[in-house]
Amino acid sequence: MINFDPTPSFQKYINYLSIPFFTYIVLITIFGRTFNGLYIGGFRLGELVVGLAIVMTFLSILTFKKQHINKSFLYLFIGLLLSFFVSAIFSNSNFTETYTYKSSSIIWTTSFIFFGGLIFKSKFTDSFIKYLFIFSPLTYIFTIVFFPNPLWNFFKLYSDKFDYLKSSDILLTYILLNFLTKRNIESKKITLTFFLLSSALIAPLLSFMSRGAFLAFLIYFISEVFLIRKLVLKNKLKFLFTLILATLIFALSTIIITTDIDFEFLNFGKKIEIVEDQSVLASGRAEVVARQLPIVFVEREFFGTTLSIFYQDGRFYSTEVTANWRLQLWQDVIEDVVNKGRLFIGYGYSEIIPAMTDPLNNGNDSTNENLHNYFVQVFARGGLLQLIIVILIIFTYISIWVKQKNNYKILQFVIPIIVVSVFDPTLETVRFPLIYYSFLGYFLSDKKVYS
Repeated sequence: MINFDPTPSFQKYINYLSIPFFTYIVLITIFGRTFNGLYIGGFRLGELVVGLAIVMTFLSILTFKKQHINKSFLYLFIGLLLSFFVSAIFSNSNFTETYTYKSSSIIWTTSFIFFGGLIFKSKFTDSFIKYLFIFSPLTYIFTIVFFPNPLWNFFKLYSDKFDYLKSSDILLTYILLNFLTKRNIESKKITLTFFLLSSALIAPLLSFMSRGAFLAFLIYFISEVFLIRKLVLKNKLKFLFTLILATLIFALSTIIITTDIDFEFLNFGKKIEIVEDQSVLASGRAEVVARQLPIVFVEREFFGTTLSIFYQDGRFYSTEVTANWRLQLWQDVIEDVVNKGRLFIGYGYSEIIPAMTDPLNNGNDSTNENLHNYFVQVFARGGLLQLIIVILIIFTYISIWVKQKNNYKILQFVIPIIVVSVFDPTLETVRFPLIYYSFLGYFLSDKKVYS
């Protein structure tokens, strides 16, 4: 992606910039949304990162020469930027309002693919990746086992919202670490061991937290099993030992997740209690409310399936409450965009997507504005024009990898992320796209062929 060999003087700047950037990635990997909610002055950290992404967007276009950035990707990225201005102008968005840039963060965070291609040329890159492996187990511990009281107190006091890691964040860390082993570890036996043990640990957690994340996990897991099948056959004894260990880890992880084991005796310090504003919480929905299904369908028998999607009377439905809520939301938005004559330019960025003003859709605290589907979100904001550009961008960076590496292994990294983004608000946030695009830029700029 970035074919750029920095001069010694510029290399120093890259090294200096990489230190806070790498530290930031480690911290959002561990703490997720909560860390981005920390206030710095009058802004939250995540808002400052979006501001940085806006600056990087224009710097990438203006400073890098065409021979340094893949031309096809650069032109598409410029097209994405132009689609923002077209949609924003026709929706009367105010370019002096911060909401315009908050609601269009999908566009700006894409620029981290350029930044990642450059910043990972730092001399500290290898050390950073080692620290990422060292601290990554905390994502499991802090989510399932216990969250340290001193850290809980800190975020309760200085962040806008305390929340545990999302399933999509844990999935991204799992895929990223396994992909990095392909690059940094030459021994395929070690990569196999890490893959099996990490999969055994994470699988019960993701299956418990999110169907979408678990489906994405299965896609990565099955594809990796297919790729390592020959290695397994050559090392049957070692594989058997690793499989037994993985089975024990899987069983232990399942027990921890599904039983009421109290690990608070491991905690330390006293947790402060902060009274929440109940009037704000009460204004949102307490739970997903089921939409009424066609009566004819409800009376049918479906062999005990927990998720059945069907088409009737011009709409898609699901027997699973949460899935049906999302299906109806997506269809409502698409129909509304078309009926209002905004097929090609979308709603724009001047206000909340109309469907998300409904208390049934905007979460317990009435702050959710995401449609839980990356492609529907893009379509809603920027219309069909922007959606086509986004899809072309995805195909372009896959094509760049294939031409460079002469294989399709990048699909292991990209497809699970796309799948989980169809069910969860991932690329609409700040932390998730920053990690994803930064490492994608690193992988695409890396000349090494992954094992």
